[in-house]
Amino acid sequence: MEHLDVNSNNIKRINKYLKYRALCSQLELYNLIPTPPLRELDRVIELMSIALRISDNCKWIDDYIRTRTERDYLGYWSKKYVILTPTSLHDIYIEAFSKHYDLMNFIDSYANGTDRILFLRRIDSMQEPFVSVILSNSIDLDCIIGPHNQLPDISVFEFLKQYSKAMCLRFDPSEIIDGLFESDYYLNGYTDWQLESLRAYADINR
Repeated sequence: MEHLDVNSNNIKRINKYLKYRALCSQLELYNLIPTPPLRELDRVIELMSIALRISDNCKWIDDYIRTRTERDYLGYWSKKYVILTPTSLHDIYIEAFSKHYDLMNFIDSYANGTDRILFLRRIDSMQEPFVSVILSNSIDLDCIIGPHNQLPDISVFEFLKQYSKAMCLRFDPSEIIDGLFESDYYLNGYTDWQLESLRAYADINR
């Protein structure tokens, strides 16, 4: 019986990965995003199914994204980082499924004009997703999404302070970091040193 149970579990895992690969193919993401670990696979499949429905039902979004990108210039760079804007829904999917899964929560608000989605990349690897930034109401930088939905290191916050000043945007690092400590759920995956560094940085910027 134990041997049969193991085989049954293996078959379930294989079927999940086959479903994941089929969704990747339908969304044209195959070989463009990292394969998720098994523990994240159910969530990724669910989000990809949502993405597929959006793509099928909202083909106007790509034109809307291009229009906003051409109209509102939000690019910026330093010696280490650069801000880019998506040019299509496909760009957003690549970013979201490169372990920034919470980015999927902002597609509706992006489509209705409430939020803007920005990509923060390293200068030396501009094609590789790094950090996603949400600009709300055209003025507030109030959400930062790093890999595995964690906050990035302090150097990214410093860059965003420069960016917000140059673009006349509101940015409060302490408010974003304080939000991290509101629930034990959000603290998973951080080391004690990372948490102490973020807390100290928030205190400095109050």
